[in-house]
Amino acid sequence: MQQILRKIGQLSRCIETISNIEFKDYNLGRGQYLYLVRINENPGIIQGQLAELLNIDRTSVAKAIKKLESNGWVEKRESSLNKKELQLFPTEKGKDIYSFLKEKVTIQVK
Repeated sequence: MQQILRKIGQLSRCIETISNIEFKDYNLGRGQYLYLVRINENPGIIQGQLAELLNIDRTSVAKAIKKLESNGWVEKRESSLNKKELQLFPTEKGKDIYSFLKEKVTIQVK
């Protein structure tokens, strides 16, 4: 079992390395493309839900979202139901690249 988990870890690191190279021209690194894909699929999602969906700790999600936001891929909006929660939405720029990202992510998973 331990060897299987190590192989999965190796495969994951290889996929991340390839992805970082492929998405470098778009200034999407360190798996940020995954966040952008999930936000496009779930517009209005909050960071906590995104962390659960991706099975990533909240601190890492917050850092990635901050970078995506500063690069114009996503935007935060106040929730109409809870003013303390900020919902995440793709910008037009984020929507425009979605089909390209989804195609690349799907190919990598196969």
